[in-house]
Amino acid sequence: MMCFLRCSKQRSLLIIMILVSTWTYVLVGIKPTSAASAPLYTTSYYVTKTSLSAMYNLGCSLGTRDKNTSGIQDNLVILALGQQRKNSAGDWGASLFGNFQTNRQIVDLVAQFGQGYYNCTGSDTDSTVKIVVGTNNYGSLVNYTAGSVWGSMVGTVHRKVKDELGIGSQVRIYGGNDMEVGYNSAAATLDWVEGYDDNTDSRLFYNFGDAAGCPTSGTYSPSTKCVSGNTWSVDDLYYISYGASSALVMPQIYNTTGSNARQWQKLSLYADKYKNGMDISGALTQYQACEQVGGCSGTNNTPLQGWTQLYDQLNSDSRTAQRLRYSSDMKWQ
Repeated sequence: MMCFLRCSKQRSLLIIMILVSTWTYVLVGIKPTSAASAPLYTTSYYVTKTSLSAMYNLGCSLGTRDKNTSGIQDNLVILALGQQRKNSAGDWGASLFGNFQTNRQIVDLVAQFGQGYYNCTGSDTDSTVKIVVGTNNYGSLVNYTAGSVWGSMVGTVHRKVKDELGIGSQVRIYGGNDMEVGYNSAAATLDWVEGYDDNTDSRLFYNFGDAAGCPTSGTYSPSTKCVSGNTWSVDDLYYISYGASSALVMPQIYNTTGSNARQWQKLSLYADKYKNGMDISGALTQYQACEQVGGCSGTNNTPLQGWTQLYDQLNSDSRTAQRLRYSSDMKWQ
């Protein structure tokens, strides 16, 4: 299973279809460099409610959309659950932004989202959703043990979905972490990643964080820092996004000026020169969440704007050119 998931991340040239004329296509062994259509975006959630029925309904809403949309849909949805925490009894869980739930409760919440999706796709048995079970790297409980606990919990969700509920044909479970440069030190965050890697039951995780402070021009080297005096280097950022054995990346492309997209293109170029390259799964925006709180000027890219900025930047250079599979937009549940 691990090989299947990771083999898609190899640096081999992709066979793609490019348009030659209105009706004629030709196969070429290069990565895409021409304009492409953005995928249908999904809504991802800052999860604040503890109701199983509410989670079921969110999954059902996506499943209904897919049932009523022609073709096979390939979705990614992030369920951002806030900081990892412990309750007074010492049970691990997550804050849910003020509504703490234990890991055992989180397993059931996530599974209900998956069940709702599966049931409401109806006769569409081919569309799928990747559910990213996400925390963040903010606070004092960001260490090897916390990563290990989160990885173990994600594995439990996977087994519940696959073996207990029998919906694994359409519902796939991944870990996730909103790893932001300003939230914590590189050392603590990398420690969390190592813990996850060692105890994840082969479930990959998505970094859906930022590259705050990283240069938007010039070229990166292993010594390039993201913020002057900060512990984060671009090499640290690469590791948590693609270098670690379990790592995938779905970066925040919030800034309307395109600076976030430029940062990730520079990091991808760095990976091409110094590592084994880096595939970026898609673009994450926060337009709906911004609308809910009255706006967030300058960081409110729409899903189309964020995806297009990142796609255009990556495909402006043959060394970083690639497809972007997913587009998702954050919303408060």
